[in-house]
Amino acid sequence: MKTIRLTFLFLVLAGQTGIAQDTMYFYKLGNVINSQVIAFIDSIAFKEAPYISIDMPASNSTCRKGGKLSISWKDNVNEKVRIDLYKGAAFYLNITSSTNSDGLFDWTLPVSLALGNDYNICISGTVNKSLITYSGSFSILEESKITVLSPKNAIWSQENSQTISWTDNFDENVKIELYKGSAFLRTISSGVPSAGTFVWTIPNDLAIASDYKIRLSSIADPAVQAFSTSFSISRASSEVNVNKLVGPISIDGNWDKPQWSTAEIIPINNAMNSTAFIPVAEAKMMYSDSNLYVIFRIQDRNVRSITTAINGPVWEDAAAEFFFAPDTNTPEKYFNLEMNCGGTPLMFYSTFPKTSFLELDTNDIKQIEIAHSMPRTVNPEIADPVTWYLEYRIPLSLIRKYSNLTQPAMGVVWRANFYQCASNNSNPRWLTWALIKNGVLNFHQPEFFGRLKFQ
Repeated sequence: MKTIRLTFLFLVLAGQTGIAQDTMYFYKLGNVINSQVIAFIDSIAFKEAPYISIDMPASNSTCRKGGKLSISWKDNVNEKVRIDLYKGAAFYLNITSSTNSDGLFDWTLPVSLALGNDYNICISGTVNKSLITYSGSFSILEESKITVLSPKNAIWSQENSQTISWTDNFDENVKIELYKGSAFLRTISSGVPSAGTFVWTIPNDLAIASDYKIRLSSIADPAVQAFSTSFSISRASSEVNVNKLVGPISIDGNWDKPQWSTAEIIPINNAMNSTAFIPVAEAKMMYSDSNLYVIFRIQDRNVRSITTAINGPVWEDAAAEFFFAPDTNTPEKYFNLEMNCGGTPLMFYSTFPKTSFLELDTNDIKQIEIAHSMPRTVNPEIADPVTWYLEYRIPLSLIRKYSNLTQPAMGVVWRANFYQCASNNSNPRWLTWALIKNGVLNFHQPEFFGRLKFQ
């Protein structure tokens, strides 16, 4: 008998043959001359060649420093795998030297990584060193960031609409939340486009307080977050309690002196135009049997003031204004006292709104005692942040010379509004205390005045 030994080499590549994997096959050998001469080879099981195929990161995808990257792959091996980061064709860093080959590994990208668009993930076997594969190229971008621009040390009133603004460097939606102190209070929006602004109508059930904060966070990565500075929420209606002054007071522009410590802050925070910068404008008011007392604090920039003549165009400068109707029987008739940051005043009496104005005599206006923190003129414009103050005392006798007057006393209510404006600088703006609800840029609308409630 003649013995013949045959050796076969079978190589089956995944996906390149119709032969089922892990199935038992028998091979039959026959003599082409004598068909009666046959033999069978023992059973053979075909095995798929070991492989790894990376799904994520996909080619041309992006991720950010400090963010998370879910690396996913398919394989048919039982050994652990190693994962490395390559930049270009060069090894960059080891992500993990050994992890289970379960198809998923979450990696937090170090913030120290260089920016680039030529990164690849490499996955290799820890036993079979020749088992290695690479992802397509992907980009690593700057770390995700949010910066809250507004509110910033603001006073916002219940029921008013205010703009929350921010900057960021990503495309995913953001979540907006309200905090009081360090405690979460409520969600303002569970997800809005990252457009940089969101208009929020402040609910009237929020407590009057000064320790609110806005938190913004990325929907995709909540760890990307930022808080605003603390801000205040004031009463819904444009009504302020005006205390009676006890004892003497010096008119010196000092916002922090004891006499003003219990006076309510009047927020002048309703912007009537879109502007790159909105000042934090505030006022306080008191009265006595013979005088009205008003003080303004304006945290400002782009300050310019050139008018020095009484009853000149002070509204073109950085100015603060007080419009008030002293006769409760004719609330449509009012005084407008306007003053630039250099302390130059303008004062008219409107006997018929928007059409009939009586200019007060300059000698009468000089009876108003004025203190101002800025020089008489400011030119050129101060672009940097600056806080300026105005304080003045208005004799009630001056008001009586031109109008009937309901004597301030407990329970008396006058109608009034407070404004801040600057129309002739690099950042024009017009702000009000009581909201001008028709949106018309005109301060001379007494129908929208708020209420001064004397205590």
